[in-house]
Amino acid sequence: LEKMVLKIIPGKDVTVPKNALYLDNRLIDTPALALEQVKKELLRLTRIAQTMLDLTFERLHKKDMNIEKKILDREAAVDSVTEDIIRYLTKISQKSLGQRLSNKLTNLLHIAYDVERAADHVESILYLVLIKEENNSSFSEVASEELELLYNRVNSLFNSLIAGMENGNIKKLKQCEKIESEIDILVKEIRNNHLKRLQKGECQPLTGVVFSDIVMHLERVGDLLHGISRNLLNIKEFKISKK
Repeated sequence: LEKMVLKIIPGKDVTVPKNALYLDNRLIDTPALALEQVKKELLRLTRIAQTMLDLTFERLHKKDMNIEKKILDREAAVDSVTEDIIRYLTKISQKSLGQRLSNKLTNLLHIAYDVERAADHVESILYLVLIKEENNSSFSEVASEELELLYNRVNSLFNSLIAGMENGNIKKLKQCEKIESEIDILVKEIRNNHLKRLQKGECQPLTGVVFSDIVMHLERVGDLLHGISRNLLNIKEFKISKK
């Protein structure tokens, strides 16, 4: 539907639905099927969170209020759909569930919270970008390159996670741990470099705070995505049907 609308109205952004698309109350009496629908919704939310991150770094390089609107629209969608998912899972939990389904439900609940928190961290990065602009601050070439490197690693983690969720690929999900470890090493290196720049007086105080906070939020997104991959691995049958 989105592709059709984009063809009809090229160049205009489609508002992201603020309600769940896959949760069907008629399936609650069949918990196994209902939980499969939750996984589809979580995959959709994870993709939205990744788009938010991409848009935020686009906004870092380009002053465009439309980009801000797209990010905030998607963040509102993540919050709203997460509430739908939690309500839906609560209803399912009131049914008679075996150990396998109870384990699956618990892990899906953790994933829902983590996706929402990841989106919140991306939103915080947007506000930091706006603070930087309001104060006419700018990052050095080296600092900008470091942020780009970190953003690319986090985006790579998103890609592995989404591939694992979509295709039931255990290898991709396990790869998330390796990428998250690489992110931790990179963050440590970036912070050490940043401290040296501060000591040499090569960085303005406010700019330095904004830079450090963006790095911190990106690190937290990586941690949350890694947590999601672990929750998925805790579910024995996590492959999402493409039907």
